[in-house]
Amino acid sequence: MAEGKKSFVLYSDLIKTIEHLTNEEKGILFNHLLEYVNDMNPILKDRLLLTAWKPIELQLKRDLLKFEEVKAKRSDAGKRSAELRALKTVQKESTNSTHVEFVQHRSTNSTVNDNVNDNVNDNVNDNVILLEKETKNNIIRAKRENFKIPSIEEIKNYCSERNNNVNGNTFFDFYQSKGWMVGKSKMKDWKAAIRTWEKNNLNNNTNGTVNDNRTEQQKLADAVNNTRKRRQDIIKNGFF
Repeated sequence: MAEGKKSFVLYSDLIKTIEHLTNEEKGILFNHLLEYVNDMNPILKDRLLLTAWKPIELQLKRDLLKFEEVKAKRSDAGKRSAELRALKTVQKESTNSTHVEFVQHRSTNSTVNDNVNDNVNDNVNDNVILLEKETKNNIIRAKRENFKIPSIEEIKNYCSERNNNVNGNTFFDFYQSKGWMVGKSKMKDWKAAIRTWEKNNLNNNTNGTVNDNRTEQQKLADAVNNTRKRRQDIIKNGFF
């Protein structure tokens, strides 16, 4: 039993749990119950009585948890009520007071309280901002750690789904040569990079023709792809 708890609840449907017991066994079980709620740590060895006791024990534990929750809530409510009463008392004394020194003293206290409240609010706001920033950083870090280099087949399939003109081999070779880095940061989402290439291709197309004003990213990717093809030609034919 919890400290200060002098009662417990027995439910009427308990009779279904013990109806198969003899009167003597019921008496033993009831005595065990009283010893249990009085923290005497009794021990049951009879298996039949243990079978009947376990549901009762579990219900008592559930009721005890509810009791502790209600007790905590009432304690908090009592503290808040006491604080409100004290605040009302101070306000009443401040209103009724006509003594200049007393008023100045109250004013000083009020300023101190305001400063304390401001400091508390500032600290709380700072903590919230830090928590939000830390959470955001953790999400970004998790995405980076979970990044998996896609296969050329996955890249081609995604490009096919979006029906764009991004070359899967070129895309793979480009980022493979850069260690899958975007600028100075590790790539987080290769599908987002595909969509960026897709937009760049659309922006550089006029009436179905490609202009020479390709992005530096695309030019480098094309150069990587051309170099790879030339090496294959050398291996295959022995010349450029």
